Amino acid sequence: MADFQGARRIIETAVDSFGRLDILVNNAGIFREGLLDAQTEDDFDSIVAVHLKGTFNTCKHAVPVMRDQGGGRIINTASNQWTAPNGRVAYAAAKGGVVSLTWDLAWELRNQGITVNAIAPFAATRAAGGLEERYRQLTDAGLMTERRLHALEAREDPAYVAPLVVYLASEQAGDIHGRVFRVGGGKIGLYCHPVEVRQLWRDHLKDGPWPVEQLAELLPASLLAGEHLAPHLL
Repeated sequence: MADFQGARRIIETAVDSFGRLDILVNNAGIFREGLLDAQTEDDFDSIVAVHLKGTFNTCKHAVPVMRDQGGGRIINTASNQWTAPNGRVAYAAAKGGVVSLTWDLAWELRNQGITVNAIAPFAATRAAGGLEERYRQLTDAGLMTERRLHALEAREDPAYVAPLVVYLASEQAGDIHGRVFRVGGGKIGLYCHPVEVRQLWRDHLKDGPWPVEQLAELLPASLLAGEHLAPHLL
């Protein structure tokens, strides 16, 4: 996945085996545990290479095939750590990139019969081994509450994720495009697309840039009124 030509060979093998390429599910992933102080440059590069660049690589080679045959389905794997990170700086950054890549490809391919969506699954997998110890370390460091710890430990069977992937790959889902789903256990959720929720305006052509002193006075009482912290920090 992380190697551009390796990803090309994956796509070519599918076409050689089946004569066409209808579905691409980007689900490869690795973990490198540890907070920022423990993360190395190699850790960061490896995570981004597999999760983000790997998704780009396969899409890059698959899209021309799908375009020539008149359509296809792309389902990328994101993570809730895009919206609610809990101590994996490289992983959260890579998955946020996967979401942005999904949205951009959905925009680029919207008139070409190729749908692009993403899932943020929660499930117990081989890649999640050792999480209990990691969550306990976060709790001991004061970065996670006991309540949150117990919720994260209650992971579910990956079989609960698969049906949504199959549905998004089907003909029935041909009009679903550019969406990100949270899926696992008995739940399927839909993330909203980021939007500006408040604005503060200034006649910049007349008055120029905001004075910092004025921002210090206005922002806490307007854009940030009652909400100085991001939701995932509460």
